[in-house]
Amino acid sequence: MLRPPDVSDGELSDRPDLSVPTAEATGLARYRLAAGDILCVRTGRPGACAPVTPRQDGWLHSDTLFRIRPTSAVDPAYLAHYLSSPAAQGWILRRVHRGTGIPSITGRDLADLPVPLLESAAQREAAEIMAAVTEKIAVHRQIVETANELRTALALQLFSAPK
Repeated sequence: MLRPPDVSDGELSDRPDLSVPTAEATGLARYRLAAGDILCVRTGRPGACAPVTPRQDGWLHSDTLFRIRPTSAVDPAYLAHYLSSPAAQGWILRRVHRGTGIPSITGRDLADLPVPLLESAAQREAAEIMAAVTEKIAVHRQIVETANELRTALALQLFSAPK
């Protein structure tokens, strides 16, 4: 079962740390995900969103997440990227409720989010451009991680006391 900590950097965890027994899962059909859905955090870090991939098809989500199931008028990848944009995030953050000390947003607030609807081809093009940039970011993060590991290994080798 996916929960808010499983939504990070526009992606969903492939290994959620909470599982639901099969007998209980059958009664939770309204929380079942389909590829193309988008999950948004309701409490804790409201506005963090990520698309559901084919790998997560059929998984469940907790009630601390909103599931958005785009209509045929909206490309799911376009909507996922828009929800992570500075414009959408700013709009969401201005509507965050802090009454209990835990930031949250209501479904009604999220439903009121204005989404600029381009023609289908333009939505796909925008989503493809954003996906390409997102992939470049992921590659650069991997390069940084590998460089850090190399630096650590070199430091251990170069600066260890002689035996």
